[in-house]
Amino acid sequence: ASSGARAEAAAAPAPMPPPAPRLPHLSSAALAAQEVAASVASRAARFHEMFVSSNPTLAAAVTSGEGSATLRKLRSLATSLSDESLYSTVNPKVPLAGSWTTFADVRALRQLASLLDEVGDGVSTFELAKSGLVEALLTYLTDADAAPADVANRAAALERRRVRLRVFCAVFLGLPPPALPPAAPPRKGVPSPPPASPEESGAVAQAPPALGLLVGKLQDALNIVERLPLV
Repeated sequence: ASSGARAEAAAAPAPMPPPAPRLPHLSSAALAAQEVAASVASRAARFHEMFVSSNPTLAAAVTSGEGSATLRKLRSLATSLSDESLYSTVNPKVPLAGSWTTFADVRALRQLASLLDEVGDGVSTFELAKSGLVEALLTYLTDADAAPADVANRAAALERRRVRLRVFCAVFLGLPPPALPPAAPPRKGVPSPPPASPEESGAVAQAPPALGLLVGKLQDALNIVERLPLV
C-alpha cells in the first residue's frame, strides 16, 4: 500500500509556480527611448571617469559647483558690470571724467572681448549662458537707473547710459570712445580709480571688433533654451 501511495505521489504533477507579475506594455518607441537613455548614461559615466575623476582640479570644481576657470571669470565680469560700489559708470557717485579705460565696467567689457577672441580654450556657449553675464550686459546697456522721478537725476542717468553705449561700441565695434572731461579731484565716499596699465592709457586695444563673436555666442546660447533653432 505504501509503495502504491509513493507511486501515485510520484505520478502527480508538480505544483505550478505563481504567475510572474505583468509588466506594463511598452511600445517600440518607449523601448527605444529607454535604450538610448541607458546608452547615454553609460557613456556619461565613462566620460566622467576618464576626464573628470582623473583630473583632481576639475573634479574639485565640479564637486564645489564653481565651474571652470572661464565660468568663474565670466561671473566676475558680470559682477563688475552691475556692482555700483566699484569705480564704474554704473555708480552714480563716480564722476564721468578722466580716462575711460579706468572704469571697472570698461575693463570688464575689454576682458570679455579678449576672452571671446581667444582660440582654443575660449568661452563656451554653456559658460556664457550660465554665468549671468547675458543678463548683466542687458541691464548694463538698457537700464537708466530705474527712471528717476526728478528731471535732473533722470538726465544724469540717461547720460550715464549714453556713455555706456559709447563704451560698448568702442570696445566691440572699434568706434571712438566717449570724450570725457579731465579727471575730477578725489571726493570723500567715492571709490578711487585703479591705476591704468600702459596698454590701457587712452587708445582702444588694437584688436578686431568682437561684436560678431559676441552675437554668435548669444545666438548659440539662445538656441539652447529655444525649441526651434535660430538661423
